[in-house]
Amino acid sequence: MGIADFIIVIAAVLSIVLFFLVWGMSNDVDRIMSKLTNSAGKEDITILIIEGKYDEAEAILNKTIAGRIARMYKPKSGLTVERIEKLLGYLFKEYEPYYEKMGKSIPEKLKNTTGADVMEWYKYYDGNFE
Repeated sequence: MGIADFIIVIAAVLSIVLFFLVWGMSNDVDRIMSKLTNSAGKEDITILIIEGKYDEAEAILNKTIAGRIARMYKPKSGLTVERIEKLLGYLFKEYEPYYEKMGKSIPEKLKNTTGADVMEWYKYYDGNFE
């Protein structure tokens, strides 16, 4: 085995190690995003539900959904009321199983949010009263 073969083997091993390091880091994206947005990730909510801390889990779920609704619309996004309502439907479907595990449902105040509400709230959030 020559020096060239040795270098090729080392390069192959390092490539495999690098692959698994990058893969491991990509699995932490949800946790990093939750820290940046000051909300708990789905894993954290699941742990609270498993531990039976339903009130704490529900409070975090409500805050997470409200935060995602608040960030849903920007005027330059080109979203229409109909599209926002479709996105709201997807959002509620995404989080409904967590509430069901606790024997609860998404609060009516959140569930009754419309696309027009989201667009109107943005004006106050952004300070843009056109």
